[in-house]
Amino acid sequence: MINTSGFAWNDVKKCVEVDSDDAWLSYVQKNKEADGWRSKPFPLYDRFAYIFGKDRATGNVAETPAEMMEEQSHDQVGASDIGGENVVSSMNQQSQQSTPSENSQRKRKRAMGNSSDGTEAIISGLKEFYVESGKRMQMVTEALVQGTANHTDIANELEAMGLSPMDQIDALTLILEKPQNVGVFRAINSGLKKVFVQRLLSDKASG
Repeated sequence: MINTSGFAWNDVKKCVEVDSDDAWLSYVQKNKEADGWRSKPFPLYDRFAYIFGKDRATGNVAETPAEMMEEQSHDQVGASDIGGENVVSSMNQQSQQSTPSENSQRKRKRAMGNSSDGTEAIISGLKEFYVESGKRMQMVTEALVQGTANHTDIANELEAMGLSPMDQIDALTLILEKPQNVGVFRAINSGLKKVFVQRLLSDKASG
């Protein structure tokens, strides 16, 4: 969305902004899952982009950590294949002149050289880890989208408490930061809600 003409990321408000209603409606018609994101805060965007985005580079040369590890492994395996026949020939000649002890040492070294299989297993495990992490992060993102879809009731109750505009904004932000805060706020009675909000604001002020 940010790379689309007419859209921009507001780093202060941590939300997506768009130049016009027409541009927004046109985008949402093609991307229905984006409905509801306009001007909605997404404080975790920077972290998600750093973890799951391309590794700071852009264009065709950009790679994720998993892609870089896989390419490095291929380079190492390819390098070991260069001049393979010469290496084998040289080792055969040397083995004819070696003592039994030296031969047994070389056998152990050759066995250790088969660690490429272990490297492939590690890469495969990392790929599965990234895929699973991506699925879990998608679930978190979907929960955030659903959680920020409509909290008008909370905003109205904060306004009714007589808080200053800044305190209302801070309190709403603190409540929506954690799903458990939303649950607690909606579960307690109106008298305790103000105490709960004052506690959140006090904790924020004290750091």
